[in-house]
Amino acid sequence: MNTTASAPTGPNILFALSSAHVGARALHIAAELGIADALAEKPMTTEELATAVGADPDAVGRLLRLLEGHGVFTSARVGRSRHTPASRLLRSDAPMSLRAFARMLGGPAIWESLASLEHTVRTGQAGICALDPHGLFSYLQQHPTNSRSSTRP
Repeated sequence: MNTTASAPTGPNILFALSSAHVGARALHIAAELGIADALAEKPMTTEELATAVGADPDAVGRLLRLLEGHGVFTSARVGRSRHTPASRLLRSDAPMSLRAFARMLGGPAIWESLASLEHTVRTGQAGICALDPHGLFSYLQQHPTNSRSSTRP
C-alpha cells in the first residue's frame, strides 16, 4: 500500500494552516448567531435561516457554504441547508454542545489576543495584555458583556 500519495505536501500543509483562521472565524460567527439552533430538523432555505437569526441572507449563504466545505452543515438540495453530526454539536441543547466553546474562542478576549501572538512570542507577555495591561480578569471586568457567553440565546 502506497501511503505517500495521500500524504499532504508542504504547500498543501502551509496553505491549509495559513487559511485555517477563515473557517474558524466562520464557525465562531455561526455559533454566535445561533444558526444551528435556528435550523430545524427539516432543511431550511438560506432566507429562512437568515430571518431566524437576524442576518443578511446572502452573507448567511456564503457562511454556510464555507462551513459546508468543512463538514459543518450540508445542502439537502440547492438553497436548503440541513444538519451534519458536527453542526448538531453547535446546538445549545445538544448533550455535548460545543457552541459556548466556539463562542468563547471567537470572542474578543481570545480572538483579539491572538492578533498579538507575534508580540507574545517576542516578549513572552500574554496576548491579552495588548487589550488590557492588567490581564484577562481586568479586561473582563472592563467589558462585562464579553465575560458572559453573550446576550444571544
